Amino acid sequence: MQESIQVSVNWLPRVEEALRVEGFGTGLQIWKSGQRSGWIKAIDGGYQMHVRLFSNGIIQPEYEIHWQFIEHPNTSWSAIEAMKSVLGNYSVPYLVTYTEPYTENGMLPTSRTPWLGALAVFLLGLVIIKGLSNQEA
Repeated sequence: MQESIQVSVNWLPRVEEALRVEGFGTGLQIWKSGQRSGWIKAIDGGYQMHVRLFSNGIIQPEYEIHWQFIEHPNTSWSAIEAMKSVLGNYSVPYLVTYTEPYTENGMLPTSRTPWLGALAVFLLGLVIIKGLSNQEA
């Protein structure tokens, strides 16, 4: 079981407005069954906070390594305290509850690998190899 937040479905528009005001945007993310909306905010240090709102009033907030790093899809950990702070600042009543997890991991990586740089090096290698093979022909 994973710690989640429950709000009345009537409060979901207020939660979405609070997230918007707090600098969250609706970026690309994996959509879960029953999900109403998904919110992402960049956090200092190469991290992101993701918040999933479900149509039944469940809120599942998590921190992740920024998408620019290879470790992004395999790392997440609870952002319950940060979400409780947002809800409190906007006077949204909530309960902390436990739901089935949508992530198995929750482990912090010891390093982060920028995948864009690794991809660029790989592609440069392919160009060099192709160029060399064209010279030999």
